[in-house]
Amino acid sequence: MWPPAVVLMLLLGASSTQRYLVPEPRLEALWPTGIRVSIPDSPGVELFAFHGSVNKPLRYLAAGDMSRDIIEPQSGRWIFEDLTVQLRPEDVVYYWLYVQVYGRGYQRTNLYWIIESYVTNSTDEVPLPQGRYTVPEAVVEPLQPRGLRVSIPDSPGIEIFAFHGNVNRPMSSLEAGTMSKDVMYPTNGRWVFEDPDVELKKGDTIYYWTYVIRCGLGYRRDNQKFVVNDLNPALSQTNATSEESNVTGMQEEAVSTTETPDGMRDVTLPEGMEFRVVVKDGRLQIIPIIPETDRRIAV
Repeated sequence: MWPPAVVLMLLLGASSTQRYLVPEPRLEALWPTGIRVSIPDSPGVELFAFHGSVNKPLRYLAAGDMSRDIIEPQSGRWIFEDLTVQLRPEDVVYYWLYVQVYGRGYQRTNLYWIIESYVTNSTDEVPLPQGRYTVPEAVVEPLQPRGLRVSIPDSPGIEIFAFHGNVNRPMSSLEAGTMSKDVMYPTNGRWVFEDPDVELKKGDTIYYWTYVIRCGLGYRRDNQKFVVNDLNPALSQTNATSEESNVTGMQEEAVSTTETPDGMRDVTLPEGMEFRVVVKDGRLQIIPIIPETDRRIAV
C-alpha cells in the first residue's frame, strides 16, 4: 500500500494534468462609464487576461483596445476592470480570454457581448431605457422684469439638454439662435435653461428647438414656438421651484418693509431666519418660518 504522501502527490499530479476549460465570464457595463469582466477562481489558476474592443471585431488573438493581465483574484473571482471605456446601449464588445493554470495556458476565443443593462459600483442593476426617446414638451416661463426659463423633466440616460431660440424671429432650420446654451446637469429633477437678460413683453413669440443627448444618442424637438401671455417673478431656480421654495441662512427676528416714493415696497430679509418664497395669484409672498408665529408679508 502506498504511503499517504505518495497518494497526495498522485492526486495533485492528476489534477494538474486534467484539462482546464475557461469558464463563462460575467460581463458588466458600469454606469456611467466602465466595464467589468470576471471569472470564478479555482485551484491552480495563476493568471487571467482579458482582450477586447467595442464595436470592432478582433482579428484572431489581437490585443484589442482593452487588455490587461490579472495576477491575483479578489473575493473569489479574477476581475478585469476598465473604468474609462464609454459603453452605449446595443454596443457590441468583441473579446477573448486567457487563463494560466498550473503553468499551462488556456483560451476562450471569438466571443462577443451586447450591452443590455448597466450596473453601478454597488452592483445594483440599472436597466437601459427601452424604446426610442421622444424629447418632451418644454415648460417655457417668461420672467419679470426680464429673463426666460425653459426646462424638461429629467429621465434615465440624459446627458445634455440644449435650447436654441429667437424672440419674434422664426428659426432658420437648426440655427443656434440668439439664445442658446448646453445644460450639462439637472437641477431639482429638471434640465433647466435660463437667460436672465432677455426682455419679453406680452404678445412676444419665442421660436425655438430643443436637443437632448440620451445614452449617447441625440434627439431633437424642432419647430417649436411659445406666445408670451403672462410674466412670472424671476425666482432663482436653485433657490425655488416654480411655486414654492424653502430658503435658509438668515439671522434676525423680523422681516421689515419700507415704502418707496413710487409706491413699491423694499423688503429687508433678516439674517438667520428660514422663510418660504411663494408665488400665488401672480403675487410674490415671503413667509417667515418662526417657531411661535408664522407672519406673512405680501409684496
